[in-house]
Amino acid sequence: MVAYYAVFNDFGFPPSQLGMIANVSYYKSNPGDVFNPTHPTFGNTYLYSQLTNMTSCPSPTDVVDWVYLGTASYDLRVTMLKCSVDAKNVPIMSQVISSWGSCNLQQISPYTNQPVCFTTEACKYAQTAYFVGIVICQIFNLFACKTRKLSVISQGSSNTFLAFSITTEVMLVIVLTFIYPLNVGFGFRDNIFMHYGTPALPFAMILLVVDEARKYYIRNLPEDDKGKPHWFTRAALW
Repeated sequence: MVAYYAVFNDFGFPPSQLGMIANVSYYKSNPGDVFNPTHPTFGNTYLYSQLTNMTSCPSPTDVVDWVYLGTASYDLRVTMLKCSVDAKNVPIMSQVISSWGSCNLQQISPYTNQPVCFTTEACKYAQTAYFVGIVICQIFNLFACKTRKLSVISQGSSNTFLAFSITTEVMLVIVLTFIYPLNVGFGFRDNIFMHYGTPALPFAMILLVVDEARKYYIRNLPEDDKGKPHWFTRAALW
């Protein structure tokens, strides 16, 4: 999940603002509309033309499409708005996300040919990072589960089928995330190296180190006075 939130954050979506926006409505905007925080509709010229002489809130266009590509080309700072009416029956637009982040990575989506920041394409890049992070943790967990007591370092790696399976898994991940149109079809995107599962590496290392420590204590803790294995060995040896 760290990889997921880290990628979202780099594309302008603070993790603290991601809750409860899965089913938020949006208002259509004109092509070329640019976000303007001081504008009544934040730069949405299509919505601004609708609000003229209105005494009630206009109906939203639809729900933001995070799963497919229906709203991929919209800047959500301009379209993901909510409406309220003041005491004078004047519609007032405000942001659903109260505090947008900064665009830390200038990346272009291969589908929209537009910047990824502040669009639903950020979700595709985030779920790609999450997917690759899971694969990385699976590989480290595989090495952790190779032995019950021996260290993976001393046990070695001469299993041909194991090497084949890891190679196949890595190649499949690369194909699914980088080869167009497969990546678009599966909802993946061409993440940069720093987003390509890298945030998951510390946790994968912790998994392996903790398991190596468990095996070390199992091998070295002495038996009790009755000749039984140490209580830790009995509890931790699967």
